[in-house]
Amino acid sequence: MENIKVALTGNPNVGKTAIFNGLTGMRQHVGNWPGVTVEKKEGTYIHKGINFLVTDLPGIYSLSAVSIDERIARNFLTEENPDVVVAIIDGMNLERNLYLVSELMDLGVNLIIAVNFMDEVEKNDMKIDIQKLSEVFGVPVVGTVAIKGHGIQKLKDEIFKASQSKSVSFIRYSDELEQYIKQIEEISRLFNIKSPFRTRFLALKLIEEDPEIFEQMRLSVNNARQFSRLLNEILSDIKQKHDDPSVFVGDEKFKFIKRTLKNIVEGSGTKSESLTNKMDNIFTHRIWGLPILFGIMYTVFQLTFTLGGIFADWLDSGMGFLSDSVLSSVQNEILASFLANGVIGGVGSVLVFVPNIFILFLLIAVLENVGYMARAAFVMDKVMNAIGLSGKSFIPMILGFGCNVPAIMATRTIEKEDDRIITAVLNPLIPCSARIPIFLAFAGTFFPKHQGLIVFSMYIIAIALIVILAKILKTTLFKGTPAPFVMELPPYRVPSFSQVNSEAWKRTSLFVKKAGTIIFAAVIAIWLLASLPTGVEYASKNSYIGLIGKAIAPIFKPNGFGNWQSSVALIFGFMAKEVVVGTLGALAGGIENLGSFLSNLFTPISAYSFMLFSLLYVPCVASLGILLKEVGMKWTVLSVVLLISLAYFVSMAFYLIGSLFI
Repeated sequence: MENIKVALTGNPNVGKTAIFNGLTGMRQHVGNWPGVTVEKKEGTYIHKGINFLVTDLPGIYSLSAVSIDERIARNFLTEENPDVVVAIIDGMNLERNLYLVSELMDLGVNLIIAVNFMDEVEKNDMKIDIQKLSEVFGVPVVGTVAIKGHGIQKLKDEIFKASQSKSVSFIRYSDELEQYIKQIEEISRLFNIKSPFRTRFLALKLIEEDPEIFEQMRLSVNNARQFSRLLNEILSDIKQKHDDPSVFVGDEKFKFIKRTLKNIVEGSGTKSESLTNKMDNIFTHRIWGLPILFGIMYTVFQLTFTLGGIFADWLDSGMGFLSDSVLSSVQNEILASFLANGVIGGVGSVLVFVPNIFILFLLIAVLENVGYMARAAFVMDKVMNAIGLSGKSFIPMILGFGCNVPAIMATRTIEKEDDRIITAVLNPLIPCSARIPIFLAFAGTFFPKHQGLIVFSMYIIAIALIVILAKILKTTLFKGTPAPFVMELPPYRVPSFSQVNSEAWKRTSLFVKKAGTIIFAAVIAIWLLASLPTGVEYASKNSYIGLIGKAIAPIFKPNGFGNWQSSVALIFGFMAKEVVVGTLGALAGGIENLGSFLSNLFTPISAYSFMLFSLLYVPCVASLGILLKEVGMKWTVLSVVLLISLAYFVSMAFYLIGSLFI
């Protein structure tokens, strides 16, 4: 079967993911691009007997290769040579989106344009002449409403046709710019330049003084000095007339786009802009924006426990029944203990919270799809600036609610090195999804009427400590001004249920896989240590795990949990935070015993102290590994010392002060 490579590209927030899902369905694979931490999504579909391999490129605004995302997209388009490139544009923002289309045409790819959100265009009393747009740009154009699946079949047909013809079109700019392009193309031919780029694209990027292209030319041209002299003569002429050559090229592109749209678009789309502006007056208000953000996040956590608790109780009962069934039906005593106390008790103690985690991810996906998370970053920009960081530092913080590992990786998008290091070092303080089972187990046992408030307080404490520590680091070790924060705020949209559900399941499945691997391995080790030496009572203080715990327990006595069981749980939790509950569940002899087990070990005040320690100490081995890779040994050691010290002294202070009032 013939394979055709298709690349999807476009600005952020144009519905690329929805079109990718519409084309590929369930035939998808998510990984990372080689050498970087940017997510790479690939998928396949079969159409008319041909296998189409689809790659979803990162959302970008141009092919200037200033950011990692732009570099990935440009390198893929030139090095992988996809047979068809689909440029997805927002029908409500044609002028801005068509700038990237012009760059793709300069690059000389086999292009199709997909105009998405055509339903919003219609609602705003606008009309886009798809046929005329196709004629002007000389490429196929398809109107789509991706979240509803409208236009996807037509897009597949056009991709098939384009894969067979492989035609290339280009935009003709003003005579002046065309003359400069021609001159540089002649110089390129004169020096026999070897480049993966089409000479027209190369000429335009040299006019824009693209640093990466300049470096490539310096290394590939035999007589680099002579080439630079001739090129600088052309650039000097442009600068005399237009000051900045890159602005000159940009202006030429937008002049062409504006001329084109006059004859293609009817209506202004002010209805959508008006609604977005009205909503932004509320959600990004300079005074009320931050309280609204905290109110929304509190509601998210409250719903997570209220709704998730119903399903968690069912799972809890199911795990208890399964454990009892194993104990009564398996004749071999050792095997029965391993399955009931180790596997079901350990892994089951974590899996019982999957409904809560799914609902949390579902609600966050809704906020992302509605367009609110971008506003959250915008609102937090003021807070981040107050502590000396850019609003860009808030993006990895948001990612940290899922997992600290990709969140630390995401700090690469922060241009200023000092801001990047501070954000990476403090990111492990963000409560990732792995800590949720700990919070839920303890809040459910000791604070059943106020679970949402108790867990929400963990997040507030973490954020408050990050603000304080960032301010301290910024005024001591890292002095300087933060980089400016520029972020596009997408229009508010009704979320797609299928897309939101898909994102939530994807994130939850990663959590479940972790439970089936790391946590499973940990509970086996815990069960063995709790069962040996032969003849001791399971999980008693005389077992190996009891002896280890007793040696460490005195350290945590000032914190209120000087029992050996919690000490062992914290040690094993260093592998992965979910293992804390898995350890306690295994030692309790099953999930059904966990509540009473915890009640015998903790009081409400020591339970909250334990939650604080679990919140603040080193998240997991994986996060330390990626931190070491991103910021080096010096800052990783600082982070570890800082986190452990913070966990110990904050937890101890809370317990000692709290005990005075109880």
